Amino acid sequence: MLCTTCTPRTVLLPCLVLGALAPGLAAPQTVAPVRVELAEGSPGAAGTLAFRFRLSRTLRMARKNATPVTAHLLASPFLQLDLTELAAHPILSVEMAAGGPYHPQGRLNLSHLAGGRWYEAACAWDARAGRLDFYLNGVLQEEIRTQDARRPWTFPSVGKGSIQLGGSFGEGEAFVAISVESVKLYPAFQVEDEIRGMLAGRTVAPLEGEGRTEYRGPLDLAVYDLVPIYQADFARPLNATTEKDLFRDGKRSLSPAGKEWVLEGTGRAWTGENELHLANGKGPGDHVVLWNTRIFPSDFLLEFTMTPRDSNTGLNIVFFAARSTAQSGTGGGIFAPGLPLRDGIFAKYTNGALDCYHTSYWATNPDGAPRRTANLRKNAGFHLLASGDDHIAGRPGPQRVRVLKAGGAIRLETNGELSLGFDDDGTTYGPILRDGLIGLRQMAYTGEASYSGLRVWQVKPKQPKSRIGSRAIAP
Repeated sequence: MLCTTCTPRTVLLPCLVLGALAPGLAAPQTVAPVRVELAEGSPGAAGTLAFRFRLSRTLRMARKNATPVTAHLLASPFLQLDLTELAAHPILSVEMAAGGPYHPQGRLNLSHLAGGRWYEAACAWDARAGRLDFYLNGVLQEEIRTQDARRPWTFPSVGKGSIQLGGSFGEGEAFVAISVESVKLYPAFQVEDEIRGMLAGRTVAPLEGEGRTEYRGPLDLAVYDLVPIYQADFARPLNATTEKDLFRDGKRSLSPAGKEWVLEGTGRAWTGENELHLANGKGPGDHVVLWNTRIFPSDFLLEFTMTPRDSNTGLNIVFFAARSTAQSGTGGGIFAPGLPLRDGIFAKYTNGALDCYHTSYWATNPDGAPRRTANLRKNAGFHLLASGDDHIAGRPGPQRVRVLKAGGAIRLETNGELSLGFDDDGTTYGPILRDGLIGLRQMAYTGEASYSGLRVWQVKPKQPKSRIGSRAIAP
């Protein structure tokens, strides 16, 4: 069915509305791409393209020994959107054409996209203002460009052309078909309220961590008994050693026995004025990780306050439930003899000899552009489990961080608001990780941050099978 009754703000572009499948019917094996002709002179240097899409199967991570599939969600003379199923998680590559040497491009990291579910997508751009935003179900997603965010570009002279959306891609188990409907092109850059207004009257389910997901309310701890098990004493000199001090003749040989902390990477850690201070070195690769040497239980609540040098620039992470991998043959200890030097190099923590979860609870790009998302990943493998909301970037003052792990249920709260939530089923991404170590990581461009009030409780449910956290906000 072809609909030409677009809103007054829409250019003369047919809006395709395809018939939805009846409930309970399987998606077709193949789907023909939707092709829409562009009106003369459209689009311009500012605009918004909105559409709905549905996948025939869930995209999560590339199947073992299978060639990763790349599906062209949208192809046009001015905009390209490609979905690629990588080993760790799917990504959406975004590329805009340009009439000059610089053209904006980047990607969105996604934990998954569920098969059989309609998603509302919108891409808004303003070349002169350097804006390129992507929305999923009415929620502004992470910054597309990790570099040159907000850099203007020269929009090309498109002339006549067409937009092609969806279709069928891949073979065998990697095959995916993408259905598309309700395509609309607006001749203006639409802001978030306007994007949400487009969805008024539609039933749009909230995201479930696929991309940046917004939550409402604080962490709900009413269903748990909290038993204090650790409180860091930053009024005293820091009882710490460095990772390199555990090496002899190039091999990890010594244990950090008797030490409370181990610093990895080029930087400094010290206490003063009842705070822990963690400073990176001066180089662009001087990332640091400060491990507490205690093994914490599987079910815990971690709380601390973090004050960055500048909340507009930096990226901080908490590692937890950290153990060495079974393949390392070291019995689970992350400081066991024979393990390689990690030295703050990120890949050594995410795709090396460690199993752990980690959450990036505050993140900007190196140039200071907010990433907008707080992410949760599972290692080894760097699997993106869920994305939520960063409540720290750009906010002054101390920032309170809380991480809850109760079995496979993981929640992150920052500044009194739930940032993300995920329930590890112990199957999709391998067994649930249990007890282990906790570490604080700072990317090099964080520079320096101070920490206080670091405490850990063991959590015990008052009732079995209780739900925690809050639901995501529907648009």
